[in-house]
Amino acid sequence: MQTIADIMSYGLAAATPQSSLKDALERMRDARVGALPVREDERLVGIVTEEDIRQRASADEADWDSKPVAQVMTQDPVWCFDDQPADDVLLLMARHAVRHVPVLDRNMRIEGMVSLTDMANRVAGFSDEVRQEAERVFGPEQLASTPTHGHRTSTSTADGRF
Repeated sequence: MQTIADIMSYGLAAATPQSSLKDALERMRDARVGALPVREDERLVGIVTEEDIRQRASADEADWDSKPVAQVMTQDPVWCFDDQPADDVLLLMARHAVRHVPVLDRNMRIEGMVSLTDMANRVAGFSDEVRQEAERVFGPEQLASTPTHGHRTSTSTADGRF
């Protein structure tokens, strides 16, 4: 049985509720990701995506230096444990129509993130039922298998990165 630990990206950048939108976007760009977990004292408090910023922030990018992530993030996001079966998490993503899910360890610490792209890279390993449900929600083109590029890893630092 494949678990999320086999699929997820480890130790990606994170934001805090006080981080500026500009800082969050720079972290996303540097890490080449579309979402960041938002943490406070090692605890998951939200998720911020490029889409959140596009839809909820003002069009004036000058405001992004001072506007905090807390104003646009999704609070209480869908999340999973690193030892959960991958099939279960793909169904969770489909049921909630989310493309990024923070991954926690059993001590509720953020370990990384799993994305729909991470899942698509391994779609051949999913049951037909799970694959079909995900294709129904996200569309078959979103689950087209692409080459795997490996897992990113890093360690935690005080500036909001793992």
